Amino acid sequence: MAHVTLAEDAHARQEASRQLGRPVELRRTHVSLIRASDTVFHDGMARTVCRGDLKMGTFMGDTLFGDSYVAGRKPVLLVAW
Repeated sequence: MAHVTLAEDAHARQEASRQLGRPVELRRTHVSLIRASDTVFHDGMARTVCRGDLKMGTFMGDTLFGDSYVAGRKPVLLVAW
């Protein structure tokens, strides 16, 4: 998995908590494990995933919001309620 610093994790958790209006935890998850109705922290925003946001491809692998997460090597930040 790609290296993410503790400071980046803390900032992402703080920002997601601010946007959602309550304390949340973030879990690093592989892009293939994300499902519709999950909430993820993507590009600085807490976003709910719908079925159209997920694509299964053979060339770049699974994508979320059009992002392959470096072909599955970068973790997705999943909001844990």
